[in-house]
Amino acid sequence: YIAPLAIENKLKECKYIEQCMVMGENQKFASALIVPSLSSFKEYCKHKHIEWTGDEQMKHHEELKTLIFDHVKKVNTGLAPFEQIKRQQFLFHVWTVENGEITPKLSLRRKVILEKNYETVQKIFGVEE
Repeated sequence: YIAPLAIENKLKECKYIEQCMVMGENQKFASALIVPSLSSFKEYCKHKHIEWTGDEQMKHHEELKTLIFDHVKKVNTGLAPFEQIKRQQFLFHVWTVENGEITPKLSLRRKVILEKNYETVQKIFGVEE
């Protein structure tokens, strides 16, 4: 059993993470769906003199992955082994109230997010159809 909200709040302390959802119910390990903050990464690129080649290309930039993975590693050091995020997957659409993924109070609708990202979740946990 893990408390996903506490871990999510620690993950969201990273300015390069816009939204995230920790999951692991009935699985052997915890993992996370992460929506990167492209606006924060754009500022980072400007500061580091990295050419911004457009949102679509920059979503897959190694530097963005490194910034987020390093933060996840740092958060993991403060967690019990069973709580640690073993795998994470990036999603590139922000969860909205209109799409039913979050409530008006901005709480995650976990079931809806899991359903909409079913294939990604299957890939994370290594479930083959």
